[in-house]
Amino acid sequence: MCRSVEGGRGEIVGGQQRSDAVPGTTEEAQEEGAGATTHDNRDSEAEAGEGGREDQAKETAAGNGGDTAGRVNLTEAGLVETREMEELLILSALHVRRADVQREAYNQRIAEAVASKLANPLNLLLYLMVTLVVDCGQNMELPCFNDEQPGCTYYWSPLTVNNVGVVDHGYRRNDGSVGAHMHCHVYHEGIGKKGANNIASVIMRTLKEKQLIMPGQTAKKLTIVYDNCTGQNKNNTVLKLVPYLVEMKYFEEVEFLFLVVGHTKNACDRYFNQLKTIPRKTNTYTMDELVTKLAFCEEVTIWESKPEHFLDWGKHLGQFYKDSFRCRADFLRNNRVYVEVRQSMLETDAPRMLNVTKHNWPTKDEYGDDALAFECRKDVMEEMELETLVLPGINPYKQVEMFEKYRTLMPPQAVSDVLYKKPDDDVMKKVSKEKGMRKVFRGELADMKKRRREDRDEAKDLLEIIVKGKR
Repeated sequence: MCRSVEGGRGEIVGGQQRSDAVPGTTEEAQEEGAGATTHDNRDSEAEAGEGGREDQAKETAAGNGGDTAGRVNLTEAGLVETREMEELLILSALHVRRADVQREAYNQRIAEAVASKLANPLNLLLYLMVTLVVDCGQNMELPCFNDEQPGCTYYWSPLTVNNVGVVDHGYRRNDGSVGAHMHCHVYHEGIGKKGANNIASVIMRTLKEKQLIMPGQTAKKLTIVYDNCTGQNKNNTVLKLVPYLVEMKYFEEVEFLFLVVGHTKNACDRYFNQLKTIPRKTNTYTMDELVTKLAFCEEVTIWESKPEHFLDWGKHLGQFYKDSFRCRADFLRNNRVYVEVRQSMLETDAPRMLNVTKHNWPTKDEYGDDALAFECRKDVMEEMELETLVLPGINPYKQVEMFEKYRTLMPPQAVSDVLYKKPDDDVMKKVSKEKGMRKVFRGELADMKKRRREDRDEAKDLLEIIVKGKR
């Protein structure tokens, strides 16, 4: 979980066994402290009975006149195995306890969001407590032929369609009730990937367009719940949103809550299932057609993402905050932004305060005074424009395949879609050349395997002749 409090303090609580994005958190020390009493008691009992069992084994072996080494080793192996099993049970119990408290915290944040929305009919940000869940759905394909039996397309490579869900647990419906609603951002692989910058862009776009963050207004609290995926959620870029949202005075407090591995089921999963009810049973050929079918679910709003929606948040935030939060906690010096980090919401998992402020950030030296420069950080971040991410584009092989193969199977209304247009001549030549090189390589590989088989057969025949000659 990540929490940020107005005044330059924040908190990050990782619900995983070890927080990968926050290398300062020591899981071993916490687990050792949590189970120290149990270990001490069990170790003393094991030591008390260990000597008696070894003496008994030695006396039995001596009475039989045999070698005692094997019997004693078996006894020691049994003790070691028992200790390892006990330690695994203790770690498993701790894992479940952490999962339970993270789930309880998640449910509590949902209740807070609903209560604040019901008590705030005018939607004033000053009293608003926002709880979001961010997760990625299973990739979809385009075109897809789900209404037909698999044919030649089974061996082809369709376009990958990504979908990122943001569930708002404090969504006010048309009838005045408050509950969960998902905003699903949909885009194909040529528009963007599913990396840290894409997830950060989706979060910030949702907050802005839903007017949950507005210049000059500060909401009370933001909680975002994630699973434990490091590539998309628990990484430097996304975690830096915690101090950023507080320092920009969008929220008094920001909290990122990471569910424990193996216990990450959340509200997004249910909506993803409802979202794909129609596409999984029908043929879909274009993005417009896919968006229309996905929008059938009333509890989901579809946002089709464009290239301009994905910004380089990693580069922007990296100018003001440290990577991985690797820094010393300094509680005495001013002009710093602090983040609180803890393993989970368990009482035994004590929090740590980390200074995440980068020492040299843009235009700092122009002010001369550290205190004045720190006061102006917010204005500097507001004035800086974020760069748009480089368009990844569609894989050249898929471009050619979409034009030469899939296009022949399209209905008349989909043939002219941009996805099936003819690739540039450079792309066509590149793919044709590489396919020719692959064909030559496969031929050479087949010839080499054929020669090896012939050599083995010749050696086998020669061996049979030698054996027959000896007989």
